[in-house]
Amino acid sequence: MHKLMLAALLALMVPTASQALGLGLRLGYGMPGGDVMKSPAGSGGSDKYTDYISSQTELQLDLMFATSAKTAAGLYVGYAPNTIGGQLKDLCTLVGSCSSKTYRVGLQFTGELLNLGIIGLWGGVGTGYESANFTIEGGGDKIEAQMRGWEWATLSAGADVKIIPLIDFGLYASYGFGQFHVQSVKQSGSVNTDETHGLGSDTATHSMFQIGLRGIFNL
Repeated sequence: MHKLMLAALLALMVPTASQALGLGLRLGYGMPGGDVMKSPAGSGGSDKYTDYISSQTELQLDLMFATSAKTAAGLYVGYAPNTIGGQLKDLCTLVGSCSSKTYRVGLQFTGELLNLGIIGLWGGVGTGYESANFTIEGGGDKIEAQMRGWEWATLSAGADVKIIPLIDFGLYASYGFGQFHVQSVKQSGSVNTDETHGLGSDTATHSMFQIGLRGIFNL
């Protein structure tokens, strides 16, 4: 299913002479949900995404090609500093300082749903790859951890104001879900270890709900 979605989006992105280019920028506030991984039987529940981060602020760049008068397909790249939360925040309070960031890259398709004159309603779907990164420092030691995997789908919808020629801007909301399939941990300092392993059957589905602002410049 995921490969079929990728193939369909790639086919829509094949440029033609009549295609217009759109450069978009989004700034959104994200709230995580779901589980990162299943916990062993009898351990009392799953390892929730909110055990790691409580929120994020993402900056996303969109590169879109018009596939018709009302539809477009293209690429997205996102960078999001995360706010440490839950059990990880408690750990960081004890051992030292922590930081976290998430990177996202993928393909997306958007289309105008309703044209109300100066306001246009739109919707979209995307799929890609994401990497959540964490750094913990304290007592001369440094731990760098990473979780990465497929973001199966992100559904978006919004309303744009069209009062400036070639520029649309407005509000949007999105909901994405996926699974981290690989977890890596690297420790340096008094003890040096390097471990990478797949989550396998322990992987679980996490999500991110986001609201924010979007602007797009149509060339």
